[in-house]
Amino acid sequence: MYVTQPIVNINGTIHTSSSEAKISVFDRGLLFGDSAYEVTLAYDGVVLLLEQHLDRLWRSLAGLYIEPSFSKQLLADEIIRSVHLKSSAQSYVRIMVTRGEANKMGLDPDFSGPTNFIIIVLEHHPHPQEWYDDGVKLAFAKGVIRNDQRALDPKIKTGNYLNNFMAYMSGKAQKAYETILLNSEGVVSECSTSNIWMVRTKNSDPQQVVVQTPPVSAGILEGITRDCVLQVAQQANIEVVQEIFYPVDLLNAQECFITSATRMIIPVSSIGDHPIGSGRPGVVTLKLLALYKNFVENYIKVNQ
Repeated sequence: MYVTQPIVNINGTIHTSSSEAKISVFDRGLLFGDSAYEVTLAYDGVVLLLEQHLDRLWRSLAGLYIEPSFSKQLLADEIIRSVHLKSSAQSYVRIMVTRGEANKMGLDPDFSGPTNFIIIVLEHHPHPQEWYDDGVKLAFAKGVIRNDQRALDPKIKTGNYLNNFMAYMSGKAQKAYETILLNSEGVVSECSTSNIWMVRTKNSDPQQVVVQTPPVSAGILEGITRDCVLQVAQQANIEVVQEIFYPVDLLNAQECFITSATRMIIPVSSIGDHPIGSGRPGVVTLKLLALYKNFVENYIKVNQ
């Protein structure tokens, strides 16, 4: 049986009414952001890169000292079961794991019960085509820097998302689609909800270009889509380096684009009022977008 409503799976119980899907107000994910999560898409019932997302989820949980009270396989089975109930060709899939309900108020994790998982499956509508045809505007965050790795490690995809949210609001105030975060050393790290890339000339030769994205050490979440773009670029003999760069490097780039699980590759036309390159999606960006789309199509075919 297929349903058109949003699906919420809480610890294996499926809810097709949002008003019936409930979790305790004492859950530590709500009280302290004490949780980890993943987001991906499903195409005709095939969850894109589910294994990779669950592997990263388990790494995030380990980074938060959360020991799941269920297996990775059980969670995978519940995700697939939930996705298969949807009638949409494309679905947005959000997976959350919290430390569980607190039986006493306080930070001590011993005050919590067994872990909870929540799976949300929604119909995913295609993004506006003009994002890909014309590019989008980014802005540098004002008054917000990326979390220092010694504070809250950006490699952990945690439910404590306020750093990203505050950056996003800074960009929204500048009428930008996405916001670029710098780390404490002024190095470009990532955007509030995506990884960032640039295309620059090599050896001052306009005929030679290299694609560059910040390394993990710059304070980024190691995106699953980012990893896939690195792979498809390598297979296509497109040179890619993971090296630090600064705002001035980005402003002088020939091309710029962002990547995320729900948006694939989106070209960037400007940062603030400064056009990037020609101010239009670049040749390398569009080639990588086509390669990534082909990767997704092949993945779906193989896993159907």
